[in-house]
Amino acid sequence: MKVVRLTQLLPTAKEWTTKIREKAPLGVQRAKEAIIRGRNMALRNMTLEGGLCLEQAFFEEMFQSEDDQEGLRALAEKQRPEYKGR
Repeated sequence: MKVVRLTQLLPTAKEWTTKIREKAPLGVQRAKEAIIRGRNMALRNMTLEGGLCLEQAFFEEMFQSEDDQEGLRALAEKQRPEYKGR
């Protein structure tokens, strides 16, 4: 979290957008979905258990993705990953 002056709001948002776009697309999608679903769960007074089950399902999906393997490969080879969104 970062507090900025109104004049710095757009440049800061663009900076964050650039950083987020460099991340694995599936991870970004699932993070957004978890935030939205988590908010909806809170509004409906759902349990922490439900949120943890959702998080576990997303983790398992990501762990089996091609992007996960690409991230590990790139880390081992000290290169930038080339994510495909799969």
